[in-house]
Amino acid sequence: MLCDPLNFDAVSAAFDAGKIPTDVAEIRCVAKNIVDLDLDNARRALDLIDALEENEDVQSVTSNDSIPDEILAILNAERSQ
Repeated sequence: MLCDPLNFDAVSAAFDAGKIPTDVAEIRCVAKNIVDLDLDNARRALDLIDALEENEDVQSVTSNDSIPDEILAILNAERSQ
């Protein structure tokens, strides 16, 4: 469920009051503009994300990219070799 960050506490309290279980309850940045990536740019973006995630000082990585399933299949095949 998504809500305005200003309403987070009220929504969280409503879930608690209704005894509705949640897996995760957090405020998170969600992109308004999604960028479709081609194969080359998807490869670069995933390499950058991997490098950032490997850094012990980085807690989380978010992105506003969209990679089509066909391109993800190609990249997964490349990475599994």
